[in-house]
Amino acid sequence: MRPPALALLPPRNRAPAPPRPRGASASLIAARARILPAALACLLAACGAPPPAPDQLTVRTSVTQALAAPLQSATFTLTPLRGQESAADYAGYAAVLRAQLLKRGMVETDLRHARYGVLLRYRADGDGSLPPLLAANMTVQPPPAASAAPADAARRVTVELIDVAGTISSGHAIKVYEAHAVGVGSRAATQAVVPAMLQSMFATFPAPNGATLTQTVELPAR
Repeated sequence: MRPPALALLPPRNRAPAPPRPRGASASLIAARARILPAALACLLAACGAPPPAPDQLTVRTSVTQALAAPLQSATFTLTPLRGQESAADYAGYAAVLRAQLLKRGMVETDLRHARYGVLLRYRADGDGSLPPLLAANMTVQPPPAASAAPADAARRVTVELIDVAGTISSGHAIKVYEAHAVGVGSRAATQAVVPAMLQSMFATFPAPNGATLTQTVELPAR
């Protein structure tokens, strides 16, 4: 006996897939073609570009001194020159200078009790200003008006220690320590250069009389 024949079921009716709009697909492909090369170029540039070179500053410091006693535990006071009290940059530079002196064991006090008055002078070559002159009464003559200095001009920083008692008794300034530094090679702003120079000047402090010290300082890349 033959098995019954299988009945063939009619195929189910399926809704035809909507046709893709050719215009939309073409525009998407074109957009990807434009974006992908640009993205790859940015990625390669970021990965392949060398890091910015550090800004190097060479600081040459010359020292003249006639200290009669060690500076450890010696008292000092920062004495602003005329015009520096109101100068916005002086407060920041004075803070760096104060920190260096305290780090070396000196003790800050007021002028009446200080053994040393500490003076700070700073300028850039070509800015039209010169270090003001110290008078016998611890006041100074005002510097000339300043003009703009070139970006790569040498910066000059001077730190002086004045014997307060000797100055008062003699009627003229008794300077016992002077460190004069010249910084070259950096195009950074003076506000970044002067603190770096002050730190370099105190790498050896107090330096012997007649010493000349040279250091290379790296400033953050601009």
